[in-house]
Amino acid sequence: MEGEDVLKATITSIEFTNEVLSVKGQTDFAIEQDAIISLRKRDDEYVKYNWKESSITMHVSDRIFEFQCSMNKLDFILENNLTDRDVWDFFLKQGTDVIFLTVEDGLSFTANYIQLKHPLFKTKPYITGKKGLSLFVVQNDIQAIVEKEKFTAGTYAVAIKLKSATIENKWQELTASLLLKRREQKGFFEYYEEKKLELFYNENLYTASVDLEALFKDYSLNSCDLLWDLFIELSYGSNNVHIPVSSKNQNTFGYHILRTKPLHKVKPISDNQLKTLCITSLKVNAAFSETTFNDNIFWFKGSVSSSEIDIEKFTEPELYLVLKKRNHYNKYVVFAVEKQIKIQLEGRQFQGSIDVSDMLAAEHIKDNDVWDIFVRFVPNHHGGIDSHVIPDSTLGQIRTQYETMKSNSQFKLKPYVNAMGKFSLLFRDVKKAVNPIKVAVFGSCYCRSAFNSISFFNPDYKNYYNCVYTQFHSSVISIMSKPVPLDETKLASLNSKQKEFIRCDFDKGFFERLKSAQPEYLLMDFFADASRNLIKVNDDSYISISHILDETPLENELIKRNEDILSHKNNDDYFEIWKEAIDRFIDQIQTIIPQERIILNLGRFTDRYYDSEGNVVRFPEYRQRIIARNNYLWDKLNHYLISKLPKMKIIDLTNKNLIGQYNHPLGLSPAHYESAYYKEFLNELNQLVMKDFITNKTAGNEEVGQKVEAATR
Repeated sequence: MEGEDVLKATITSIEFTNEVLSVKGQTDFAIEQDAIISLRKRDDEYVKYNWKESSITMHVSDRIFEFQCSMNKLDFILENNLTDRDVWDFFLKQGTDVIFLTVEDGLSFTANYIQLKHPLFKTKPYITGKKGLSLFVVQNDIQAIVEKEKFTAGTYAVAIKLKSATIENKWQELTASLLLKRREQKGFFEYYEEKKLELFYNENLYTASVDLEALFKDYSLNSCDLLWDLFIELSYGSNNVHIPVSSKNQNTFGYHILRTKPLHKVKPISDNQLKTLCITSLKVNAAFSETTFNDNIFWFKGSVSSSEIDIEKFTEPELYLVLKKRNHYNKYVVFAVEKQIKIQLEGRQFQGSIDVSDMLAAEHIKDNDVWDIFVRFVPNHHGGIDSHVIPDSTLGQIRTQYETMKSNSQFKLKPYVNAMGKFSLLFRDVKKAVNPIKVAVFGSCYCRSAFNSISFFNPDYKNYYNCVYTQFHSSVISIMSKPVPLDETKLASLNSKQKEFIRCDFDKGFFERLKSAQPEYLLMDFFADASRNLIKVNDDSYISISHILDETPLENELIKRNEDILSHKNNDDYFEIWKEAIDRFIDQIQTIIPQERIILNLGRFTDRYYDSEGNVVRFPEYRQRIIARNNYLWDKLNHYLISKLPKMKIIDLTNKNLIGQYNHPLGLSPAHYESAYYKEFLNELNQLVMKDFITNKTAGNEEVGQKVEAATR
C-alpha cells in the first residue's frame, strides 16, 4: 500500500449478483461530494501502484458511501495493456487523499470468473489477504498443442491446434503469429529475444513452415546451447497473450547441421513440455593423457576426437586452451570471464603449458574460485567449439598439491578433476585454507557421499577434507583375489569415474593405489559385502556385482561364462570365505596405514523413509525381509573386524533414528538416507579427528594439529 493511511474507509456490505458488485461502507471522516471510487492497478513486482486508474461514481451521505461495479462495463480495464494475473484494488479518493478500502471482519461473498468483452481475459472480484477489495484479471485458459510436425533438411513444418472453452469458434477474430523466444539455460525460463513469424489458419489449425537455415543465417552462434521456445501470440486490439506450444507426442528428430553455420546443428525437441528449437555446437572431445603442475606451470598433453567432425580434414585448424571462471547466477552456472592461449595441434594430438599465475594475474580472485579448463577447436577460422577437458583412460588419478600463486600470494591454487570428471583449477585463500585432511574410502555411499558438495550432503567439506582415493562397491573377497582381464569396450555406457571403479575391482590394485594416495585416514563400510553377490571366475578370482557393473553388458557376459555365483542365500558359507579374505586384508592394510587411522562406519539398511508429505513410510514387506537379512550379516562383519582391530575408530549412526528420504539425489533406497545422515557422519568424523588433534598437539605435530583444528571449527 502507499504509505500509512490516516483516514479510514470500511466496507460494511458486499453483494455480487448478476455480474454486478454492490458495495456499501462508512468512513471516519466527512466525504466530499466530488469524491470517487478509484480502481488502481497494482504492480506486485515493485509492491506499488503504477498509477493506472479508473473512476467509479459513488453515492455519499455524510459518512456513508455506496457504489456499483458492473463486470460488463469494465471497458476502462481494456485500455490498460492487460496482462495475466492483473490486480486492481479499490480506493476512495477525494482531493489529494487516496484511502484504501478495508473490508469489515466477517464479510464474505463468492464469485465466479466473468468473461470480459475482451475475448482473451476474464475477471472476478475478491477479498484480499489484507482485507481489501480487488478485481483479479486473468488470461482465459488456452492451450496450443502440436497436432502435426515434420523436420526435413532444416525446415520445420508444424500444425498447431488451439483449444479454449471460452473462445471456441472465435479464433478468426484474433490475430495470430508464431513467436520464438530465446533462453540460454535449461530449466530457467528467462527470455532475451523474440522472433515473430507468420502463421496460417486453415481448418481449425494454425500452420507454419520455418526455414531454420534462413532464420539463423545472420545469427551469431557460440558453444552455448540456445533454446528457442515456441509460442502462439494472439492479439486483440492493443492487447496480446503468449500461449506456450506443447506437444502431446514426444517425436524424436535427428539434428540438422546448418550449412551456413557448419559447426552448429539444430532440431526441434520437447523441453519441460515446451516445444523448443535447440541449437548446439557439434561435439569435439578433449582429453589430457599427461599433466604436471610445478611452479604455477600447468603442462599437459592430450588429444581431441569427434564422431561428428573429421578433425584432420581441416588444413589449418587452430586449438586454444581456455580458462573460464565459473559463476553461479541464481544456482545456474555461467561463464562470464575467460582467458585463452593458442596451443599446438598436430593431427589429433596436442600439448602445451600455461603459467596460471601469469595468465590470471589481472583477474579478481576470491576463496574457492573455480576456473574450468576447456579446449577450443577453431577449424579454418570458422567459429569455434569448446570442450571441457576430461582425463583419458590412461591418465589415472590426479594428485596435485596446492601452490602459492606467484602473482597474488594471498591465494593457493591447484588443478584437479572435479565432481563431474572434468579438469578445473581451484583457488583458496591462504589465510582461510589449511591443506585439507586426506581421506580414502573403501566402501560405498555410506562413507563417500559425505564428501559430496551438493547441498543435500556437505557443501563445504572440501575446506577441510580431500578424498584422495575411493574403492567403490567392491567386496573384500574380490579385492583380495587374483586379477581378472577386463574388456573395457563393454563399459561404453559408463563415465570415466565409473570405469575407474570397475577397473579397480578387476585389477585388484587397491593397496598400490592406496599407498600412492597417502591418506591420513581410511574410511570403511561393508555395504558391498553385506548385500551384493560376487561372480566366481575361478578358484582364485572373484568380481563384485556392483550397481555400476549392473549398468553394462559385461555383467551378463561374465555370469554366462562363470555360472558360479557367491550369493547371500547361505550367509554362513559366505562369512567363512569373507573371514579368510578379511584376515589377509587386515595384515596388508596395516603396512600402509595404522589401525588408529582406520575408521569403520557401522552402516545398516533403513526400513523406513520420509515421503513427499513428510510422513514416515515403511518399505514394502518383501524388502523388509532382505533388509533384516542384510543388516544381520552387516553387524556380524562389523564385529569381526572390530575384534581384529581393537584400536580402530568407529562411527556409529545406527542409534540416531535417521531414515531414508524420498527425494535422495541418488534415488529412493534402503541404502540412501535423509540429508541429516551425511551431515552427522561428517560431524562424527570431526569429533574423531579432534581427539587426534589433542594427541598430535601434545606430541608436537603442529601441521596435523592445525588441519584437524580447521576441520572441527
